[in-house]
Amino acid sequence: DLSAETPPVNWTVLEGDPERTYRAMNLGDLKQIAKLSGGRFYRPWETAALPGHLPTGSSLQLQRQVMVSLWNRWELLVLLTVLLCVDWYYRR
Repeated sequence: DLSAETPPVNWTVLEGDPERTYRAMNLGDLKQIAKLSGGRFYRPWETAALPGHLPTGSSLQLQRQVMVSLWNRWELLVLLTVLLCVDWYYRR
């Protein structure tokens, strides 16, 4: 029956910022994630031991590339001008 009255509903709206709410860390989940991923779990006061547990890396040879902008070079302007003049000379 559509004519029946619906009971009133009361809503309470609270102001809050869920990102600023303190939430304790889930120690069990963090340890399980570290174990499953092959990593280790460190507490903040244990991070000094972290560098000793990192694997040693191998050296990597890096090459430096030098970018030369062709449009800012006078040699290219001279070359294009000479080519256009030669083309014009042979076409006339």
